[in-house]
Amino acid sequence: MELYNAILQQQPNHPFAKKRLNKLQKELPRDQSAQEQTTQPSQVQIDALVNLYQTGQMAKAELACGKLLKSYPQSLAVINILGATLQGQGKLQEAVASFDRAIQLNPDFVNAHSNLGNTLRDLGRLEEAEASCRQAISLKPDYAEAHSNLGSTLQDLGRLEEAEASYRQAISLKPDFAEAHNNLGVTLKELGRLEEAEASYRKAIFLKNDYNPAIAGLGEVLMKKGQHKEGLANLRRGDGVIFFNFENGVTIQ
Repeated sequence: MELYNAILQQQPNHPFAKKRLNKLQKELPRDQSAQEQTTQPSQVQIDALVNLYQTGQMAKAELACGKLLKSYPQSLAVINILGATLQGQGKLQEAVASFDRAIQLNPDFVNAHSNLGNTLRDLGRLEEAEASCRQAISLKPDYAEAHSNLGSTLQDLGRLEEAEASYRQAISLKPDFAEAHNNLGVTLKELGRLEEAEASYRKAIFLKNDYNPAIAGLGEVLMKKGQHKEGLANLRRGDGVIFFNFENGVTIQ
């Protein structure tokens, strides 16, 4: 096309160049559309979506995902991020549909299985959640987030020893996983193992200094141990909430 434009700049009425350029211009939209159907968004576009999600701009992230999916309808990364943003807004059924869509496109998409399990857990569909997390782990045994998500589901099912094992596995794979340390602390607290729970909460806080759930959890454990002054200080620092459910984590990368 550049060649024909150059010719026409020198010879505006050149018949062959005009004919070929006209033909190329008519074919271009179709070619571009076909290309967009088979290519993926740039890393810059994906990073922009991740940034919106990580900064809590869920509605904007959802809108941006929708726009990108018009051009890249089979982008697993965008579909997965869309599911995460929907879950973050409490649109759980829509999130399930998004993760299901990603899995239909690629049954081995580990993140989607793990995130689907997390969303099903939020919906109270615990047996399905467990199955999804275990599927993620079967596809990628060293996936720390999936082990942690499985632990959260097992915790909800009341299977505390199994939940502990899952959290410990997540931590062995990712020692700086603050959320898993916190969740382990919750489990150990419920099992009545307060010294170990305290250690887990302190590790979570060491890794993530402003981590309110772990700070409040530590406060509760200290109160149970009779260390009221330090316990109250941590409860106040942790926004004054005495009990926190353990967090669930969504992977978008």
